[in-house]
Amino acid sequence: ITLRDLGPYNEWDRAVFADLIEKLNSDENKNPKVIGLDIIFSGTNNSDGEKRFSEEIKNSDNIVLASKLETDSRVMKSEEGSYFIDYYISEEVTAYDEISSVADSGFANVIFDDDGYIRRFYTAIPSEEKVYKGFSYVVAEKAFGEEALSHLSPIVEIKYSGNPGDFEVIPMSKVLDGSVPSGYFKDCIVLVGAYEEG
Repeated sequence: ITLRDLGPYNEWDRAVFADLIEKLNSDENKNPKVIGLDIIFSGTNNSDGEKRFSEEIKNSDNIVLASKLETDSRVMKSEEGSYFIDYYISEEVTAYDEISSVADSGFANVIFDDDGYIRRFYTAIPSEEKVYKGFSYVVAEKAFGEEALSHLSPIVEIKYSGNPGDFEVIPMSKVLDGSVPSGYFKDCIVLVGAYEEG
């Protein structure tokens, strides 16, 4: 619906996201707990819309941005003398500096099993430089606090036990045009991201 209402995603100005954040956070007594933007806002164009978007991010304390981990591999030799392939994180692709420096973020990569299904996700991946936290983990951490998540292991099996409709899906355009009032999301976790191809 949103693509029909707003046109192709690659033609959107970042002012669209500024408008969304402004609407969602318009009443501090009815703000969402967290707004997770599962979109990588890489690159910058210094447009007026982007400047507005950056200001909205800076003025909001409930935003989580997505990043992407790039991996590479190398052949290593074990102490026993056998060779193995070592996978490592070569780069983290983040949002442009102006917003990534003021908002929390987490990697949104998913790990597919050999049969193409997703059965688990990483809450965190340690590397030599730092511990990379997953997007969903950072969203939950912001909503419920770090203590509430202390029991989780770095790899969590997904229990697909929900029923259709357990998670409400609301087109972004319906929030932007006022069909869904911003107060509707009071104390909610709002996730914004691709829901269909294109």
